[in-house]
Amino acid sequence: MSERRLSLQMLEFEREQAALGRRRPLPFEGKLIVQQSKLWDRTKAIFWLIKRIDGITTM
Repeated sequence: MSERRLSLQMLEFEREQAALGRRRPLPFEGKLIVQQSKLWDRTKAIFWLIKRIDGITTM
């Protein structure tokens, strides 16, 4: 069996497993899921501190 044929059979097997729900879809197929950052946007709080405390940026 050639390497090309083996790779195609392995890819088909993984696609079947994903279709049956036994594994997640392959990363290069389907919709790309992008996770949003869970960090807080602290720019407003920092800006408020700079305005509130005079000279904080010169320390």
